[in-house]
Amino acid sequence: MPSEIFLLIMSTFVGLLFIVISIPLIRKKVPPNKWYGFRIYATFYNETVWYETNKRFAKDMFKLGVLVIIAGFALLFAPMPILGKVIVFAIIVESGIIAIIIRAWRYANYLLEQHKHTSNRGNIP
Repeated sequence: MPSEIFLLIMSTFVGLLFIVISIPLIRKKVPPNKWYGFRIYATFYNETVWYETNKRFAKDMFKLGVLVIIAGFALLFAPMPILGKVIVFAIIVESGIIAIIIRAWRYANYLLEQHKHTSNRGNIP
């Protein structure tokens, strides 16, 4: 049981970390920078793309944080060996991170294309 308690503590820590990191991004308090936020070409191209993409990315990260905490509690009572619990936990975290990165990347590129399209409309005779 001590290993399960450690997994619960780790899942709570990881979940809370995701939540805490996401809050300033959701509130649009983080300007474009090279350290913090979802940083790709599209988000650096335009501030609106930066703030909107990071807001969506952070909302997904917040949800993942809640899911990770819930999963930690659920795994505490799951009838499987600790190695299985660790593997399930790792799959939840890793697949969640991959999913939100892909979603944010696609959204940022979509917003960038929308911005380019609307900004070029004024140049068409």
